[in-house]
Amino acid sequence: MIQNQHNRTQTRPLRRSPQMAFTLIELLVVISIISLLVSILLPALASARKNAQAIACLSNQRQLYLAQRMYADAYNGYFAQAKMTSNGYNATSTKRSIWSFLTSEFIDGSHNELYYDDLPEVYRCTTWPRAWYDLDHSRMGIGMNATPMRPDSTASVFSSSWKLPDDSIQAFRFDDVLRQSEKMMIGDSSTYFVMPKYISASVFEWQLNPQTPTKPWPYISSDPTRHLDTANYMMFDGHGGRLNYEQAIYAIVFK
Repeated sequence: MIQNQHNRTQTRPLRRSPQMAFTLIELLVVISIISLLVSILLPALASARKNAQAIACLSNQRQLYLAQRMYADAYNGYFAQAKMTSNGYNATSTKRSIWSFLTSEFIDGSHNELYYDDLPEVYRCTTWPRAWYDLDHSRMGIGMNATPMRPDSTASVFSSSWKLPDDSIQAFRFDDVLRQSEKMMIGDSSTYFVMPKYISASVFEWQLNPQTPTKPWPYISSDPTRHLDTANYMMFDGHGGRLNYEQAIYAIVFK
């Protein structure tokens, strides 16, 4: 009899002490603390992700700068201008004369003749929306300075004053560019070139794009606030970094 009672005692389930249970107040406090931590950490994580994307974009630009240097080595010191002819094509219209196509030979070993979507991914900024690129393939997210000789020359590669009799654009060597550590060569853009809007002598501004479903990008020929209110730029001397809104205009035109 005593043995049976002992067995029943051993198999009886333990009851949870009231002191071991969480109260509703305690649960709410824990949930509040977790919510607070999440609200603090999420912006930091988002910022870290955007910084990582900016670094990847700058790495792409560095590779494109090296391609420009190799292009110059092959062509007597001349770098590929934003475009080399007024219409952007060679004499037989079989190849584009735009800098990205010309330098692609030194990225993947071949001149991608006519189609932007055949260009290597390195020509596209990592944060440039793919859907925007699909709307207009010339808008790769990385562009070439269209005014490489400002302020020494007020013309751009899109000015008729730079058009030569053979329909080519006046080209320049690396050595022609002064103050190379301050002059931007390649940078974030909404198209294949970078150029602020000319207002008057020494006055330039970034031109906003009237956004539409077919043109949703915020700027024309630029994108100066892409990476946390800055943008990536590679200088003619080979160093790169992120510049703010005003610094970027100065690096292009020395206003």
